[in-house]
Amino acid sequence: MVDRRGQLMPYKIVSAASWRDKKYRVKSETTGNEETVSEALVSPAEGVIAQNQPETALVYDETVEERSWMSSGGAGRLRDPVNDARKLKGALGVTSVADMVEKLKATNRAPFTYITISGHGDPGGMNVGSADSGKYVEGKAIEKGKLEHIANELTELAKLMTDDGVLYLAGCEVGSNFDETHMNKTKFGDKLLKELSRLLPGITVAAMIENASPRYDEESDTLFIGWARGLNTFERSDVVERGHINAKREVEGKIKIAKLRPDDIEALSKFKARS
Repeated sequence: MVDRRGQLMPYKIVSAASWRDKKYRVKSETTGNEETVSEALVSPAEGVIAQNQPETALVYDETVEERSWMSSGGAGRLRDPVNDARKLKGALGVTSVADMVEKLKATNRAPFTYITISGHGDPGGMNVGSADSGKYVEGKAIEKGKLEHIANELTELAKLMTDDGVLYLAGCEVGSNFDETHMNKTKFGDKLLKELSRLLPGITVAAMIENASPRYDEESDTLFIGWARGLNTFERSDVVERGHINAKREVEGKIKIAKLRPDDIEALSKFKARS
């Protein structure tokens, strides 16, 4: 270990904390004392490999057509934003939930800490290979009350994620409890995320409340997926406005709210091109 004066010290790693903490528990071979040190003080040259950066993956529904439509009030034409994911090198276009799992496996980059799925959605459901929201197709959607149809695929997906992983459903209103079509309150967003949390124990599940609206920036070769309006499951709060999000997480058989940090949000919603 490199001490705070820059001197090399013999040591053994006792344990490595979560990548979030970026700290190690080490034991001095000289004194036998244990201490917690930051990642910066651990020297790879001394035989220790520093914690890797978390792996991220962006998946998008490639069955969404290249199309545009009139904006509200007829002020101009708007392009379907889901298609912006096509422009990003390294994004995975999929045609079903099973196809998504297989393509994530084929990257040979598992386990993933962050997986973002971009596509169309509505409260309590998201399409993964069936293009338009509001149309459930078995095996091609993540839908409240129907997860038994993709239970095997979700089990395989969990195996591809770290114990502290986050699955983000970046579809419009997927986590919302308000049905704008029928203008009434529902529990659809909560229901979907609770069901997913039970099938993906330990993994944090988050979803958009409002519009995800992916946007590709050609100059920086980066895809942004909007989150500023809130990724939530229960309710909007002042925490959201400060750049945090709430999500569901299953811990010891109980559902609880997991607060994600700003760096989590960036990893879930900002993607650079990769080979």
